[in-house]
Amino acid sequence: MANIGTFTTTKHCSIGLNKTLVHSINARFERVENSSENGWQFRVFSGSVD
Repeated sequence: MANIGTFTTTKHCSIGLNKTLVHSINARFERVENSSENGWQFRVFSGSVD
């Protein structure tokens, strides 16, 4: 599997730098509560955009 970034994990989220050939983006992955087994597990934020 390819390594696409470096992240630090906290109790509620992972914060780090997502780096590809085209983009270099600071991102935050926050765990979300969901009632569906097939629903999203994380929400991704970059700056003020989710």
